[in-house]
Amino acid sequence: MQNLHDEKEAQAVIESACPDLATRKVALSIFGEAISEVNTYGRDTWALRVEKTMRLTVKHYYVCTLWHGGVWLALDDRFDSAFNKDYPNRQQLKEWGWVQDRAGKKGAYPTYKDRSRKVDFSVNGSYQIGPHHAEAWPHIRRLFFDFMFRAIDRGQKMDKRTPGLHSPGAVKYLRQYLGADLPDPLYRAGRQK
Repeated sequence: MQNLHDEKEAQAVIESACPDLATRKVALSIFGEAISEVNTYGRDTWALRVEKTMRLTVKHYYVCTLWHGGVWLALDDRFDSAFNKDYPNRQQLKEWGWVQDRAGKKGAYPTYKDRSRKVDFSVNGSYQIGPHHAEAWPHIRRLFFDFMFRAIDRGQKMDKRTPGLHSPGAVKYLRQYLGADLPDPLYRAGRQK
């Protein structure tokens, strides 16, 4: 994407990355929810990047990436503990269409490390949007939102280059597409290019 401010360029990339209309509609609503949520934690903690696809970055981490079958997500890893009966287990997530990234697979990020760079605090994978979305999404959403909060609270700092990669055009497109009043990150406010 050449012009980060251009809504039409963002739209073309987004539609190419996720060509199925029904899947794209749900996937973009997930992005909208995520932007609204993470913005409540800090207007300078996120960026929406559009290149070959669309990615939401929170601090140092890609937390949501658009793909043809849905979205790739980083989830709070506490659900994987035997002590957390309040969270769905890994088997339930698979039944709903979420599959963890496999270590060693090219481009895979199966987990993220916290600020110490020693402790894993996410489990990452692809969410295939399908017929069980209405049942699955509330559970996956909770784990996804919990990770975004943990990324801000315990995560590594945002790379200083990330704000310059933010695509206001993608935010404009999402506002129009979703009919939602999505915010802009604070670091972009009043800045002219």
